[in-house]
Amino acid sequence: MAVCPICLDQRFAPLASIDFGRWEADETGDLHRATELFDLARCRTCGHVMIVTPYDDSTFRRIYLDTPQDPVFWDEMHVGSTAPYADMVEFCLGGAGPVEGFLVDVGCGPGLLLKLLHEERGHALDRLVGIDFNRRLPDPYRFVRADLNRLDADDIPGPVALAFASHLLEHLVDPRAFLRTLAGRLAKGGAIYVEVPDNGHFDPAIVGPTNLINQQHIHYFCEASLTSLAVSCGLAVERCERSVLGYVPRLRMLLRPAETTSAGDTVLRSLAHLSGQRTRLAERLRTLIGSGRPAGLWGIGADFHRLSVEHPDIAALVEGGRIALFDLGLAGRRYAGRTIRPPTDIAKFDGTVFLMPLLGDVRLKMRRFAESQGFPAGRVIDPWLTPR
Repeated sequence: MAVCPICLDQRFAPLASIDFGRWEADETGDLHRATELFDLARCRTCGHVMIVTPYDDSTFRRIYLDTPQDPVFWDEMHVGSTAPYADMVEFCLGGAGPVEGFLVDVGCGPGLLLKLLHEERGHALDRLVGIDFNRRLPDPYRFVRADLNRLDADDIPGPVALAFASHLLEHLVDPRAFLRTLAGRLAKGGAIYVEVPDNGHFDPAIVGPTNLINQQHIHYFCEASLTSLAVSCGLAVERCERSVLGYVPRLRMLLRPAETTSAGDTVLRSLAHLSGQRTRLAERLRTLIGSGRPAGLWGIGADFHRLSVEHPDIAALVEGGRIALFDLGLAGRRYAGRTIRPPTDIAKFDGTVFLMPLLGDVRLKMRRFAESQGFPAGRVIDPWLTPR
């Protein structure tokens, strides 16, 4: 069953069918057409368009071995030209010289891009790598033979400074897995250049000459769907351009790993921040007690318990009667041998009382209660209030 590479849904709305066939002769020599249909559909969740007919190894052998594999035909003016590839390099590197790390062309074909990087941009041969199903890359360029539909991290020499995947993603069964694997081999500061036919562009004059809707193109990207695919792989779009060269509507992106903060990091930072706040409250209590002034805590719940565990000396001060405890629901109960007093007793307590709960809504109710009781100014302090 087909799976959308962007949202991973398996529900599709049918669009059309593409026929792929070949002539076969019977025993009399008469020709007849052997035809396969490939069904195009739109993902019902994210709208991505793709062929949903299953592909297997035999399918790939039929559709590729029966069709000559030539470089992308841009138009009559660019047959054998390196101009489109020079444009790709300029898109990624501008006028910069050779970079550190490997430059990898995945789906390198005859190597026009790598040849340009070496001969015109001065990149060392030992830093240039071509990866493809079959070798058409000439010596002395380094070549790695790999099944691009099952690309493994070990297939990619690294760390990769810049990876090119030009007119490749649309051919792969799972471009999401491919991009994730490639991203995992990037050096710090590394990038991925992707180019696909722009299926958000329609021009009757260029629909036919390059046959962009065919059984070899499994996926049909537009700017929105290619962006969504990149984001799903943890990549951010640094640069995007839509243009037309000859008969090919081009959608080009330079992708880099997105700068994100993991939930685990954020949780740990939050817990450390809260512990720090309790430490600052403990220091204020020590200062008050050390100067001989009475101190109290209002709200004997989970945050009070954490304060006592993290700062045993504060628990000892409570046990010794140096810090008074106030709580509405626990008034009259005893903690560490000390009776918990009702909040109304704060009016006659000659000292400073700190609100103990961290939850904002609880502290708001406590502050309003203090105002309604007319407690002396400065008697009750909310130690958790911070400027926003």
